[in-house]
Amino acid sequence: MLFDEERPVKKPYSIWELKQVIDAIDERRKKLVWHRSEVAGGDYVWDDENARKEYAELGRKRGKALVLLTSAALK
Repeated sequence: MLFDEERPVKKPYSIWELKQVIDAIDERRKKLVWHRSEVAGGDYVWDDENARKEYAELGRKRGKALVLLTSAALK
């Protein structure tokens, strides 16, 4: 998967690979949203702390993938 430091070949990720990773992250985040509910004032309450942490971590990874995708598209 993306950001695997043990990757045998140290070549740049292709646009296709990055898009696949972003799509997979988006699908997983859609499933994790079921653990959250919105309360008055716009705050979110999570019924599972692990789901909240995974959602946040996937958001950070998605951001990194988007930066790599943008730089790869500009080359």
